[in-house]
Formats: sequence, C-alpha cells, structure tokens
Amino acid sequence: MVPSEWSRLRLYGARIKDLTIVYGVHSFMLDSLADYSRSYKVQLLPNIRELTVCVAGILANRTSSLWVLLNSTLKTLHLDLHESDIEDLSLFVIGDYLGDAVPRLEHLELSAISQRFVDRAEFVPTALTTSSSRLRHLRSFRSNIQLLAVDLVNLAGLPLLASLDVSLSWNCAVKSDVVPSCDPPFFSLRDLRVRGRSLVQCADFLSLLRRNSLGKLELDSREELPAQEKDIEAAVKAVAEYCDPVSLTELTIKTNDGGTADDYALNIAILQQSLFHFGKLVALEFDSLCTLHGRDDEVEELARAWPLIERLHFGRWPFVIYTHFTIHGLSPFARYCPCLTRLTIAVDTEIDIDASKASTDDRRTSPVSHLCLGNSSIRDAEAVAAFIGRLFPKLEKLITDDWRDSNLWADVGRILGCEWI
Repeated sequence: MVPSEWSRLRLYGARIKDLTIVYGVHSFMLDSLADYSRSYKVQLLPNIRELTVCVAGILANRTSSLWVLLNSTLKTLHLDLHESDIEDLSLFVIGDYLGDAVPRLEHLELSAISQRFVDRAEFVPTALTTSSSRLRHLRSFRSNIQLLAVDLVNLAGLPLLASLDVSLSWNCAVKSDVVPSCDPPFFSLRDLRVRGRSLVQCADFLSLLRRNSLGKLELDSREELPAQEKDIEAAVKAVAEYCDPVSLTELTIKTNDGGTADDYALNIAILQQSLFHFGKLVALEFDSLCTLHGRDDEVEELARAWPLIERLHFGRWPFVIYTHFTIHGLSPFARYCPCLTRLTIAVDTEIDIDASKASTDDRRTSPVSHLCLGNSSIRDAEAVAAFIGRLFPKLEKLITDDWRDSNLWADVGRILGCEWI
C-alpha cells in the first residue's frame, strides 16, 4: 500500500459508522492496515459504531488484526469466530482486552461457525474475562459458545446488562452459590435466553438470578434425548419460584427431542399450580414433543388466567391420543383471550358438536389467525368447519392432520376459505 492509498482509505474510513467484514478477508490484510495506522498514529475507523467481523484467525493476534478496527466510540461488536479462534485459546480473557480497547462497549455477540462448539459436551471452554469491571457499560451479551461458571459470575456483576443469551458449559454444575459477590445479581436483566445440556440445568441457572424482574425468558435444552414431563415440570417450577409474575410477559421452553422420539403428555395441573398467576403473559410456547393433557372445563380456567395472551403453543405437534380436550375446549380462547392470534393445541372433534358452545357471549371477534391442532381426529368436516369458523372468523391458516384421513381436514380448510397445511 502506497501513502496515497492510505490517505484515500482514511478518508473513506472516517465516514463509516456501520461495517461488516465477511469471510474472504484474511487477517494478514488487517495486520498490514494496523501497521500503517500505528505508523501514522491515527485510527482507521474513528467514527465506527457497529462492527461485525467474520475473519478466520481474527483473535490470533488481537493487538493487530482486531485492534485496527476498534476505537472508543464503538457500541456494538459481533465476532463470528472460526474454529481456530476457539481451539487455540484465542478467546481467553477477550473481555479484558475489549474492556481496554472499547471501554464503552454496550452490545457484544460471540458466535461459533462450527456447530460442534455449540452442542458438543467434550468442548472445554475458556474464561472470557477476569472481572465484571472490565465491561461495565455492557447492556447485552450473546454467545452460542459455552461459558464457564466464572463467566456467569462476571456477567452477574454487570450493572447495566439487560439482555443475555448464553450457552452453559455441558460440564458446568450451576449452583446458586456460584454468584456470591453481587447483590442482587443480574440487577438490570430483563431478557434472558439460556441454552444448556438439559432443562434441569437451565432451570438451575434461574436460581442464580434469585428473585428477578425478567420480562422475556427462554429455556433451551440442547441434549438430543427425548424430554420427559418431569423436565418440563422442573423448568416451570423454577420459573414460578424465581420469576416475577408481574413482569414476565414471554416464556418459551424448548427441547431438542426429535426424530423418532415419542410424544408425552404435559398435565395442565402443572401449569395451574405454577403459571396461572402470571397474568401479564403475552406469549407462552412449549417447543417440545409434548401434548397438553386435561379436560375442557380446565381450559376455561387457563384462558381466564391469561387475558393478554397473544401466542399460545402447547407442543411442537400435539397428538390427540394424549389428551381429553375436545373441540368444545376451543371456545374459552375466543371468549376470554381477546388478543390471541396464534394457538397450538390438540383436540378431539369426533364428538357430537354443540354449535351453541361456539358463542363468545359478547360482541368481540377473536383475532386468531393461525390455528395448529396437530394430530387431531375428525369425522364431520362440515360441522367442524362451522364450529371453528364461528369461533375464529379471522382464521388465515389451519395446520392440522388426522393420521387416518387427511382429506377431511383439507375439506375444513376449503370450507373456511383459509390455507390448510
């Protein structure tokens, strides 16, 4: 690079506020720019605010390759890391380095390209920082790279941290006494997604927060084994114990069970005991091979409990053989959930359908536009369509099947004039 090229690069660099460097750029190119920057004692990107870097080996020589891109004005940094950046311990105390190079960093995301560093139990993570004081201005932190207990301790001490998305080390035993140094821990946290080996490990993480004011929570089990009702129950009970029913508005419980794993029944009594008093919920999703089990009269109590609910999903693909719910059990959702737009639940429609139970008893029209009934049985398409159409006149998409005969549900979609999948 000749001096004229460097001058032109500086001119353009001063205008850049948001930059993404994609794969194909080699770290030695950045090293060369770093040399020029040091020689002329100027910053290449003096006004940068948001930076995304996807360069293999970017951390191998962080004082050169990464340094040239950073400055004290940077607020958002996303490092999309290559295997080499993780395997050779280049992540070790990266938080300390960033705390010095970017003292007012507010948003940090670390992601691994290779899935084996996300889900593999044999991956041995390294400490990202030695002290929470190194990143005092951090407001959000996201990482699909597994973290050690020491990282949880340091994250807990960040006074402004409001959003956290982390993957726990598979070999990390999460205990409530892991975070002794700050009271209360995670003081400002409002949005949390935690991925762990199992739902039990994720639930244990909630104990670190003690009593909290989370608004949005997702617990995600990455273990590729069939989940059990007890796993869901442990997660739900942890939510009830550690989360504030006044502040929590969105809850997702997710498992990685798939393939040939069998469905299992989730008893509505578990929700009744733990979640019915969370009256501010707008979204509740069980993304798992579960089917909510109960009776129609219990659905009415459920619908009354969550008057603000907008999205309600009881299972990834619920199966009618695991529940006693009937099509009549859909009525309370239209009657008591005026904000509900998406609903997933399995029901039995092979009953004598009472059209009068499709009355909502008021002048409101249910806004439900997406209805997933999973594997729900059916014998009379016209009666089912009339009942559903009266309850949910704004329905746009019907997602359901009958393992014996799909044609009848296709007829329901045709009669309702909505998309059927």
